[in-house]
Amino acid sequence: MKKRIFAAFLCIVMLFASLANLSACSENSKTVMTVGDYKVSYAMLRYFVMNYMNGYENVTPEDFASNEHLQEQLYNNVISSISELATYSLLAEKHEIILTSEEKKEIKNSIKELKNSYESKKDYEKDLEANYMTEALLEEIYTLNAKCDKLYDKLADEYTGIFKSDVETIDADIEAGNFFSAEYIVFYYTDNNKEEREEVLQGLLDRSKAGEKMRDLLDEAYKTYGEHIAYELYTIFTYHEKTEIFEDTVVSLDIGSYSDVVDTGNSFIIVHRLPLDMDYIDKNYNTVIAKYLSREFFTYVEEFSNTLEVVFKEKYKDIKMWEME
Repeated sequence: MKKRIFAAFLCIVMLFASLANLSACSENSKTVMTVGDYKVSYAMLRYFVMNYMNGYENVTPEDFASNEHLQEQLYNNVISSISELATYSLLAEKHEIILTSEEKKEIKNSIKELKNSYESKKDYEKDLEANYMTEALLEEIYTLNAKCDKLYDKLADEYTGIFKSDVETIDADIEAGNFFSAEYIVFYYTDNNKEEREEVLQGLLDRSKAGEKMRDLLDEAYKTYGEHIAYELYTIFTYHEKTEIFEDTVVSLDIGSYSDVVDTGNSFIIVHRLPLDMDYIDKNYNTVIAKYLSREFFTYVEEFSNTLEVVFKEKYKDIKMWEME
C-alpha cells in the first residue's frame, strides 16, 4: 500500500486505530460504545482522547473544560477515528483477510529493525511509553496495515475484484468529469498574523488573475515567508485523494477560473483550475488507473462506514472526554 496514492491517509488511520486496538483487549477493558458490530473499549476511547488532546499546542485540560468548541472538536475527531477503525476492521473480517505465516514473520522482523534503530533499549521503551504504546501495540500496527494492503488488493484485483478498471470504464470516467487538474498556493497562518496573511494572499490572487504565473509569485513570496507559503501543481487527481475543502473548491470552479481566498482552518489557499493534460494521461495511463481504483476503494469504504451506527452504552452516554486521564 505504501506505493499507492492513498497510502498516507490509510496508514495514518490504521496507525492510530491499531494502537488502540490491543488496549481494547485488556482484561480490565469495558465496552464504552459500539460502531456497528465493532465493540469499543474504554481503553481504546482513552487512547484516542489523550492523543488528540495532546495534539493541541498550548491548550490545557482546563481550556477544554471551559470551551465548548474545543469539546466539540475533540468529540468529532475521536468518534471519526474510531469509526474509521471499525470500518476497516469490519471490512477485513467481511472479506476474510488473513495473513500468511511469512507475512507475520515479516512484521516481526520490521519491529526488530525498528527496535535496533534506537541507541538503547531504554530509549526505545521510553519512546513507546510517551506515545501510549507497547511492543505488542506496534505489532498490531503492522498487522492491521498488512491486512489493509490485502483488503485493497482483493477488492481491486483486475480479474476477481469488485471494481472494473478496463480501458472503456476508465475512459468513460474521464469523460464524465471525475478527474481534475489544478494549481494552488497555500499560506499557513496563526491567530497573530491571520488577517495580514489573508491580505498578502489576496494580493497574489489579484496578480495571478492579471496574468502572472502562480509559480513565479510563490518564488517571490517564499523569499519573505519561507516554508509558511508553498505552491503545488496537481496534473491529475480525483475524489478522495486530496482534502475535502480543496476538492470542493476545485469542483466548484470552471476550467481556467480562480477561487477566492479560502480559509481551511489553519491556512489560506487560492486555487486555479486547469484543463486536463490528455498527453500526460496517455503517457501515464497506469497512474490514472491507480487513482481511479483508489477513489472506488474509498467510496466503497465510505459507503460501508455510513451504514454503521455509533451507540454509547448507557453508563457512558454523558462521558466528558476532556476529563479522561
